[in-house]
Amino acid sequence: MTEREHLVFIGSRFAPGTNSPYAFNATGSIVGFLGKVDQPYVRAVSLDGDWIAWIPVGDWMVSSGIERPTVRFMSNPCCVQPLRLDVYRVSNIAISSDPRYLAIVVTEGSVNQQILVLHPETGQVEQELTELVQRFSPIQIERLGISLDGRVLTVGSREAFIVIDVPSRKHLLHSEGRFPSLSPKGDAVASVDAKGNLTVTDLVGGRSRRLMNASWTTYGVGAWSPDGQFILAGLRAALGFFIYLAAVHSTTGEVAKIKRLDEGDFGQHCAWINRTLLSS
Repeated sequence: MTEREHLVFIGSRFAPGTNSPYAFNATGSIVGFLGKVDQPYVRAVSLDGDWIAWIPVGDWMVSSGIERPTVRFMSNPCCVQPLRLDVYRVSNIAISSDPRYLAIVVTEGSVNQQILVLHPETGQVEQELTELVQRFSPIQIERLGISLDGRVLTVGSREAFIVIDVPSRKHLLHSEGRFPSLSPKGDAVASVDAKGNLTVTDLVGGRSRRLMNASWTTYGVGAWSPDGQFILAGLRAALGFFIYLAAVHSTTGEVAKIKRLDEGDFGQHCAWINRTLLSS
């Protein structure tokens, strides 16, 4: 895998001595951290790696009371934009490029559970899509994704996922699998099937293909590279003891190891980000 000069990777781990996620390069070395992203409870990176959105854990903890949570988003550490949400509890978020759209999952007890698409600068609700996700309730959602232009939304539980065309409110795909990851063009979804295979499913026609042979088991799927050539995934070799974060070629299935993952980390939180998002 050829490292893109302007891109690095981010996972779920905090940089030593900070409450901010760290970034690393293709050799697994730490190259900086998101200094403005303080202890995020939920966070999302746009598919081009240019925008990051998050809700600090402090906001999430108090959001069950009078205070409402605030989503913060940025494309540069010098300019963090806040958005106070008109809801109490958010369990998942996703952000498009520019950013034009912000998708959230609202889980306020067992009554007010919603899937909303908002305008990130005004908070205006563009779409309410809850009724389109009937295979599982919002409280079961563990993965939310949105295309660069905000037209395609992926919603996934531990066992299945749905892909929705937002403007037309139509289903593009229903499938078994975990950790759905939308391609940058919004035309394919990578996921882990029940047998631990990394698969890619085309949204037009629904053709599904397995990327690697049985010598690898996939535990988690992160983001595609912005050019669509590679998919980040947590893999374990057939005779291996550890799970490694790897970049898998989206066409050939060629595997390039990046770093060994910590216990309990399956690589599902890993994404490609622009170096301009780093504070140091």
